[in-house]
Amino acid sequence: MIAEQPQLLLYYRTVALLSQKGLRSLVGRNVAKAEAGKLEEPGPDWVSQVTVAINSILFGVVSTAADIAGEDLPGFQFAEADSTIQRSWNNAVGTVGEEAVKTILVNNLRDEILQIVWRDRTATEYQPKMHSTLIDRIGDVRVVRLTKGFHLLFFSEPDVSLRNSQDLPVVAIEVKAGSDLAGALERLGAAMKSFENERNLNPRLKTVYVVRALPSEVQKRISQSKPFDYTFGLADLLANRKSQRVFANLLLRGVLGK
Repeated sequence: MIAEQPQLLLYYRTVALLSQKGLRSLVGRNVAKAEAGKLEEPGPDWVSQVTVAINSILFGVVSTAADIAGEDLPGFQFAEADSTIQRSWNNAVGTVGEEAVKTILVNNLRDEILQIVWRDRTATEYQPKMHSTLIDRIGDVRVVRLTKGFHLLFFSEPDVSLRNSQDLPVVAIEVKAGSDLAGALERLGAAMKSFENERNLNPRLKTVYVVRALPSEVQKRISQSKPFDYTFGLADLLANRKSQRVFANLLLRGVLGK
């Protein structure tokens, strides 16, 4: 629909309770132009990024709807006007970003999965027919047990840790889905700190930083100090299947022998 009638972006963005500025931080320029009906050929890559961005936000809204009080819903329409609501919104976006990254990993590692351990400590033997249920409950997953004794630990600091049969971390992933440019350097520092404990356990650890907002100053610091082995843009990772394969292959190629 957006490819055929770009001005409908205004409708879908509003349904997702997403500001024009917020969507622009995810997909770059052309948002205002599309909504004004002045973007005749948006291009398939841009349309894909817009679609993934809006659907990801809607997924988060639907997933957390049961936890939102009815009287609070009108406030989300004016999220930019209230700092408290804005912080809650940023937290929700951050959670959705983390779950999206975990979903990409699980989708690409599905042939290696043996068992799922949920946050309530119960375990389920994995079967291909339950994969859609696994994706629906990705926020409830604590451990994904893989072949060859490896397992994915979903926690915090870092958000994802791939560990071997001796429980030593070999790949660590930190996701920062915040969009405000002012906090980009702070998020960079927090990401660097989140890897400290993992590095203490394994100095040969590979680190992966997934970030939504990457202003020039942050890019410069990453380029100069090289605090991470790999850096991915969240918007590109969500919309680009090639980037998803490269991302997942960091685990498959180096650790699982693929």
